[in-house]
Amino acid sequence: MEIELFYMLPWQRNNKKWFSDWIYYDIPITKIRKLINAIDNEQTVFNYSSFISKKLRELVVFSDDNNKLEKKVDQLTKQNIELKQQIECIINYFEVDQE
Repeated sequence: MEIELFYMLPWQRNNKKWFSDWIYYDIPITKIRKLINAIDNEQTVFNYSSFISKKLRELVVFSDDNNKLEKKVDQLTKQNIELKQQIECIINYFEVDQE
């Protein structure tokens, strides 16, 4: 539905509650990352030139989140293996003492 601003009175046209300067959208970060990636790789077609601010790029952060998670998983698995070995050593020590 289009709003005919010409049919409105000036106080109605200039009412910031009705027509705000900024429009806010709730978009998941994953969709924003995909869109920015598509724009950077020229996989999208727009009627206008696309502009992505530095602040938005910093907020979205194209860091390798998956790589960070994989590193953490690897660290935790190594710690888990070390703890299992320590527990086995302790169990073996107590079994030897009981005999």
